This record gives sequence, C-alpha cells and structure tokens, in this order.
Amino acid sequence: MARRPADVHGHTRDLTTVAWSPDGRHLATGGWDERVCVWDTGSPGRPPVASMAVDSTAGDLAWGADGRALAVATYDGVQAWTPAWGGPRPTRLVGGDSSSVGVAWSTEGWLASGSGRKVHVWRDLTGIPDATLTDDDEWVRAVAWAPKSDRLAIAGRNGVRIWSVGDGMVTVLAHSQSVDDVSWSGDGQRLATVDGTTLRIWVVDDPGEPKVVIDDLDRRPTGARWSPTGSELAVFSPFGPVEIRALDDLAAPPRAVLPSEWPTAVAWSPGGTTLAVGSGREVVLWELDGETPTAARTLGGIWSRTDEPLGLLALPTWSAGDLAMPVEVRDASLTLVARTTSVTDGPIPLVPGLYQVRTLRPDGV
Repeated sequence: MARRPADVHGHTRDLTTVAWSPDGRHLATGGWDERVCVWDTGSPGRPPVASMAVDSTAGDLAWGADGRALAVATYDGVQAWTPAWGGPRPTRLVGGDSSSVGVAWSTEGWLASGSGRKVHVWRDLTGIPDATLTDDDEWVRAVAWAPKSDRLAIAGRNGVRIWSVGDGMVTVLAHSQSVDDVSWSGDGQRLATVDGTTLRIWVVDDPGEPKVVIDDLDRRPTGARWSPTGSELAVFSPFGPVEIRALDDLAAPPRAVLPSEWPTAVAWSPGGTTLAVGSGREVVLWELDGETPTAARTLGGIWSRTDEPLGLLALPTWSAGDLAMPVEVRDASLTLVARTTSVTDGPIPLVPGLYQVRTLRPDGV
C-alpha cells in the first residue's frame, strides 16, 4: 500500500466531493487519497489551510450550520470534526455503517447519513443515532435536508423518499429506475432528482407527478445542484461540461456551459454567484454573476510543507521487476529517481503534470 510522504499536503489523487462553508470563506474538498482539505477561497494559488486524514475515501462532505463543524462520509463510516474542523483526527459516529454514501447537516443541527438500506440521524454526535429509517427493499445513494426543515430527501434504488424525521412520515416520489442524486431548492418547496438521463423537478407538497421532466440530456448526469436563489440548476456529468440551466425554461438550451474535462463534484457558493467545480485534483471557481462565466480562481495542487507548489501529477506504481520510477521531493524541487540502472543511470528532472509522489516497492522499501 502506498504511503503519503510527510513533506507534501494537498490532494494526491482525484477529488470526489466539494462543499462550501456557510459563510463562503472556505471550501472543503475530499478525495480518493483519504484526505479532507479546507481551502481559503479568497487565497487562490495557496496551499490548504487544513489537510486532514480520514479512514478511507471521502465520499461526501457537510458543514455544520455554524461553519465550524465538518462531517465526512467515507467507505468506513461517518466521521466528524466537532466542535471545529482542523483537528488531527475526526470522531467516528457511533452506529454509522460502513460504506456511507452521503452525509448532510440540517440548519437545525441534525446530521444524517445513508448507507445500504439504512439512514441514520444524529443530534448528539457522541451517542447512538437518534433516529433510523430502514427499508429492506431499498439501497441509499444520496441524502439531502430541506432548508430550515426536518424533511430529509433520500435517493435510492427505488426512487426518492422524503422522511419527516419529527413525526416519522414518509412520502415516496416514484421513479422507474435508481435515482442518483437529489437537490432541494432554497425555499424547500421543490426537489430536483436525477435518474439515468432524466432530470425531474417536483413540488414536494404535490408529489403525484413531477412538474418538469427533461429526458433528452446529451450525457448521463451525475447530479444537479440548485442555486441558493432557486433560479438555476447546475447539471454535471463526468463525461462532459457543467451546464447552467434557468428554472423558468429548463427545456431551453443551457444559459452557460462550463468546460471541464472530468467534473466529479459541484457546489454553489452561499451567495449563488460562484460555482465550485471539482475535476481531477483541482477546484475551479466560476463567477456566474455576469453575462459570461469567468473561471476566476483555482484551488488545489500539491504543496510542500514549506508552501512551495509541487504541481498536479499522477500516482505511479512499481512494476514487479522494480523498474518503475518514484518521485522524491528534494528541497521543494521535483526529481525523478530510478532505483536500478536498468531504467536510468541517474536522476531525471521531473516534468510537472506527468508524475506524482512516491509509492512503495513490492518489498516495502
């Protein structure tokens, strides 16, 4: 198993999730490298203000309403930094199942997470879940709280359930196939769902049929994110650009198309003027308050402990014959080093963008 060198911070593998803090000052990112980073959105081109290890791949992130607590869903369960992020290790929540696929923090302080056939809700993060919803015929894929409400939307294999945690009532929004994502409008009255190549908009208090159905999307979307103003949706897919669609005419061509080679996570800023798009090991912050979108800032990269940028690179592996070439960091400079003369007789200067941090040889050296 590869070890992360002690002299770099930032993400060394692709991002999986991004989340804005409630005040818009920070952006949290999680990735395949089993780390959560927190970035100062006002300081592009700088290393993260915090880089924190978790037990496994970070699948989803959620901020507490106060902007201090931060929770992460991982393949090994739910973990939370409380009362404030930045500590060395998060607290593992009691009762959280393995392979958690989503996490969401309500404005009232409830933390929800889904895994397998169950959804857990905690009020006191030091104890067992305060409520659990189980459906043996379901398989949870995403969770999302309605703003200023106890209603939790749960996307799964058989559609969407809206669980009113206070009274236990469950409303079902029927779908013909598995639902990949759910997103609430800012007023908590509408819900966007994504299944297959179809985007549906529901009025939650009239759940019989979706009010808008778009079933001819060019690419299978991963998800849709409602802007805080409720006027636009950001629709994204790993196979293409991010589309910004106006709610007053969702069937019309997108208002804006944001080029991105492999967008894996999207999040609106609290003010609704900036969209964070995670792709690879970077997050591009798009300013959308003008007629033409502008890629104004970029967060990410790999940094030395002396705050020197090390570039965005790919993770190498060792061949069985010990011929692959690891990377060493020497005085904040990058040098490609071969352990055997069958590859090279000496160090080769590294070309940024092609290689990345060292891995262990099969013998562990």
